[in-house]
Amino acid sequence: MGRGYHRRKWDGRDWARWHDQQRSRVSSRFFGLDEDVKRIFFELTPDQLNRVIRSYSNKYGASAASYAARTYPRWRGGDVSPSADTLERLLESVPEVIPLPQKVRLLAELRKRSRKIPQKQIRCLPDTAERLVSTELTILLAQGLRHEIPPHVRAALDWLSCNSMKTAETILRVAEVLEARVLAEAASVEIVRLRLALERTIMMKGASAGRFSHRVETPYAVLDVQVAPPSLLGKLIKSSSTPPPVSDLTPRNPNDLIGELTSQLSESDKEQLRIVAAQEKLTLDVKAREASLRHGASGAEIERTLDAAERLQYGDKSSSFAVSGAYKGASGVTNIEVKRSEPAAAMIKWIAVGGAIVGLLYMCAKK
Repeated sequence: MGRGYHRRKWDGRDWARWHDQQRSRVSSRFFGLDEDVKRIFFELTPDQLNRVIRSYSNKYGASAASYAARTYPRWRGGDVSPSADTLERLLESVPEVIPLPQKVRLLAELRKRSRKIPQKQIRCLPDTAERLVSTELTILLAQGLRHEIPPHVRAALDWLSCNSMKTAETILRVAEVLEARVLAEAASVEIVRLRLALERTIMMKGASAGRFSHRVETPYAVLDVQVAPPSLLGKLIKSSSTPPPVSDLTPRNPNDLIGELTSQLSESDKEQLRIVAAQEKLTLDVKAREASLRHGASGAEIERTLDAAERLQYGDKSSSFAVSGAYKGASGVTNIEVKRSEPAAAMIKWIAVGGAIVGLLYMCAKK
């Protein structure tokens, strides 16, 4: 008699692994936004929840809908958790009932997660820094803003936006262009500030400039800039620091892009665009105010750092010092270092030591 096959009973670890697999499947189904949509689901108004339950009933039957409506308070309170299948089916209907501003936020998160942010490092001289940075940042921002949404994310946009996808995506792209313009202007101002700080350091007798850099950090591009005098960068950088003509590299005016996007919308969509765009403008205004505060605070800190370096410069001539700091401004982080190596007295000491060694060797040789 052959041995029969007995299936092993699952233990707690098996079930835990299975639930993890199911949650991963749901997360993949909703492109990583399942937690965001679930949070919205548990914050629905009674009217929104009724609409989701009705949609759920039409798709999966009255019995399933009745169970969901009855168990919803316990799900929201955390007493029990819905199964992966139940949660997946309920989340399908959430975008149908939430207002466009919430969809815009979810779409923005999707675009952020799918975006490949272009990055570059450059070194330049003080007198070419502003033009070179403006040119390079324009190129990078154009690449970031023109980023094409991957097909799997495009499917998520369709799921989230329903019939309002074109409007929602337009709003996002307009807001991105406007934010990029603000950040580019802020970067230009902070590069000028970096150049002036470097020039002030060069005027300090006995002190030298260490690292003077600025990292421009935007949601659409990252540019690392190091500014230094010719003595540090060398002739190679001097010969390569002249950028191509700006007119050849600057993308179309952002206003042209906005006009291109909105021209394809219906009058009804344009009205929705105006309402949500007003909210997006408020968000941008808040970001601009916060950036302005960061710029002012970092500027004051940079001045204090340079003042400290000047005081040390006039202090004990026989001592070395290094003053440095990182300062978060409107467009990114500025790094400044002012230092003085051991002065000539230290060199004299080593010469004296060397002379003594030579004398000792000479005396040994005579013996």
